[in-house]
Amino acid sequence: MTWKDWENFKKATDCHVCNKTLIKDEFMDSLPVWNVEEAGEEGEGEKWSYWGQGHQKCFYMAQKEKKKWGIQRLKRLEEEKDQLEAKSQENCKYCGNPLLQKNFRDAVKDHCHITGRYRGAAHAECNKKLRINPKTDQIPVFFHNLSGYDAHI
Repeated sequence: MTWKDWENFKKATDCHVCNKTLIKDEFMDSLPVWNVEEAGEEGEGEKWSYWGQGHQKCFYMAQKEKKKWGIQRLKRLEEEKDQLEAKSQENCKYCGNPLLQKNFRDAVKDHCHITGRYRGAAHAECNKKLRINPKTDQIPVFFHNLSGYDAHI
């Protein structure tokens, strides 16, 4: 990216794909975190207990500090009591900051996956829709000088 591309990305307020705003009024940044305890006796396996909601960034940073937090994993909330507990939680279990972020900017740097050129700021979901599909998007490959060294590998 050039300096001009970086400036345009930082100033962007609308998605270049869908032309909707990149600023969300409120964004719930949370992941359901479970404690995993290994059973000592044979045949019992692992015991999972719902621990609480945490920011995505906080969870991945806590994975580096396993001594402090223990073994934790991500898993969907299936039981109703766990879902109610998750809805009532307001702060991150790791850092204590609110899970609901105000004026969150959902922007990623969209670029062409063939040329590498920056196209503009886009929502993460809009950017995922622009992926190259190898079944439908053919990329031409050219061979030359096969009589030389390239064909002898």
